[in-house]
Amino acid sequence: MKADYFTYASGDGTRIRSYFNAPAGAAGGVMLLRGVAGPDSGYTEIAERLAESGFAALVHGWQARGNDPQDAVLLADIEAGLAFMAARPALAGRPLGVFGYCKGGGYAVLAAARFPAIRALVAFHGFARRPDGATAANRNPIDAVGEVRQPVLLLHGGKDSVSPVAAMRELCTAFQRSGVPCEMHVYPQADHGFAVSTHKGYRSEAASDAYTRALDFLRRHARQRDPS
Repeated sequence: MKADYFTYASGDGTRIRSYFNAPAGAAGGVMLLRGVAGPDSGYTEIAERLAESGFAALVHGWQARGNDPQDAVLLADIEAGLAFMAARPALAGRPLGVFGYCKGGGYAVLAAARFPAIRALVAFHGFARRPDGATAANRNPIDAVGEVRQPVLLLHGGKDSVSPVAAMRELCTAFQRSGVPCEMHVYPQADHGFAVSTHKGYRSEAASDAYTRALDFLRRHARQRDPS
């Protein structure tokens, strides 16, 4: 198993520092789109669990772009990260999925709308709409629903004080109405950040159950053919 920090080049030449963990004989790969707040360690823990479960994992580094990059810039970074993973010998011909956390959950939707190489996406305490409002350069994830064809799993806290659960239910319904398989599970007592051990909202039981559901979803859907 190889686990280490490295940098890869995005389309504009910017080096993106990220964490990569690839077990021998990986069943596939997962890009983890982390939230803005907190240290990397909560996400590298998840990457290590994925590696133990047989999946290579890349924790995308936000730090190169600050906390609020434009969609086009960040999506180019994600595209380059997916290309990096696809080029690894351990992942040759293997399917790729995306796990998004907090703000990264919204970007998981936007990335799936752009990149058919993503076979399945899971959003943990993600966003249907940007808290600070959409702009010409930064879309609301719910506005990209019609461009997504991959199956979706939403894992959310019933007491999320940052991203209202009602909006995520609306997002799941929008996917279903557009013909996209969408599953949603709500943890009634969980707040925002419940799935990441370094987040103040962390709840171990909900996090463990969410990981199990996400892994099962990945195993069921990531091997499907290109959704395009």
